Amino acid sequence: MGDKQHCNDINVNYTVDSDDVIVRINDAWDSFAEANDASKLDRSTVLGKPLFHYISGDATRMFVWSIFNNVRIRQEEYIRQYRCDSPELKRYMKMTITPL
Repeated sequence: MGDKQHCNDINVNYTVDSDDVIVRINDAWDSFAEANDASKLDRSTVLGKPLFHYISGDATRMFVWSIFNNVRIRQEEYIRQYRCDSPELKRYMKMTITPL
């Protein structure tokens, strides 16, 4: 298996309401979706939909839900670095969750 290329920095921001419905998305969302062959998931498609509709796997859903719940209860920002590779790219991500 060959080396994967590294992904350029893209800063995708979105806001969910208290019911975890996506209510705001920045312009980088569409660029990231298009770069990953997911242009069908553009902003107009996902706005107003539950975030968890787009997260697969029970373990991942539970992980994200527990982070959201913790941030809401503690009213403290949470930052986590992680990998989310595609077949061709090493993608180093950073998730920052901030209470509103």
